[in-house]
Amino acid sequence: MDKENIDGLVSVVSTLGWKPQLRGVIGADADTFYDTFVAQNPQRAYEVAVQSQDPIFVQKVAERVIQSAVGGTDIEDAIRKLYLNIAPAAVSEPAIPIPAPLSHSGFSIESLPDRYRVHGVSYQGNLSSVDISKALLDDGKAHTQTDWVEVTRQGEWKLPSGPLYFAVLGALCDNKDAAHVEEVRGMLRDDLRNYFMMTSTRIRYASKGLDSVIHDVGYATESSQQTKIVGADGYINEAAGFGIEMQALVGINDCDRIESLGSYTTGKKTYFWRLNTKPTQDVGHALVLGGSNSGWFSIFANADVGGWARGMVVHVAKNSP
Repeated sequence: MDKENIDGLVSVVSTLGWKPQLRGVIGADADTFYDTFVAQNPQRAYEVAVQSQDPIFVQKVAERVIQSAVGGTDIEDAIRKLYLNIAPAAVSEPAIPIPAPLSHSGFSIESLPDRYRVHGVSYQGNLSSVDISKALLDDGKAHTQTDWVEVTRQGEWKLPSGPLYFAVLGALCDNKDAAHVEEVRGMLRDDLRNYFMMTSTRIRYASKGLDSVIHDVGYATESSQQTKIVGADGYINEAAGFGIEMQALVGINDCDRIESLGSYTTGKKTYFWRLNTKPTQDVGHALVLGGSNSGWFSIFANADVGGWARGMVVHVAKNSP
């Protein structure tokens, strides 16, 4: 609005008998004029605006009257408060985007507000994007595996299985120089050094016959297989002979590869713990990863402790091989 139009409106206001304190408004910008005009007496200002029969004048005054009555940083904020009864942040906060399906094997990491999105993770024969929560779940509280399943059953974040954990570690290790890799590795390193990290993998040791390994226990994606898990503990390396057990628990039968991933992530040797003899009756244990400041990175297939958790979500590419 130019000075001539503002002067005209001031003249209309004066003619209609409304003389608020408009000193300094003549020649000011439009916002200053309307703010000053309405601030004196919003109800009377609106009445005068209607009498002027100038639609733009009425609109501008009405906006400021609403804003004055309801509060807010601008008219849109005021309307949200008046009719939607929600804070501006709830309206304007962007949703976490769903990743576009990958059509190639390219690796990359996106750093989003509450998660890292790792593209190009080979998991269950598919090329996937994996979201990893930047914060420990449930405000950093520890729970048993059973309780974690209940905590996460309805939400977006899930406990990662042993194979998903190691698929992510493998993708990071194979792409050390890519952007954000060191951030994610550092986050997981601190987890696995300082906490017992819970997975969704459960081992059911059988008193007779083969044991069972269940991944995504308690979720809709639950799957299981039978194999022998019971046996001696030991360091995982090329000569360990733990290939069958590791394939079932973390999806990798190459013990040298597992040792390499453990060293890359934590800087420590990797040790495998399990029941050493058959139980007298069937018993279940969670697969827990970490060391809690011990001298090694442990893969516990005999855990009874509560553990911490970092959520993961898998998005599978449309045209995975």
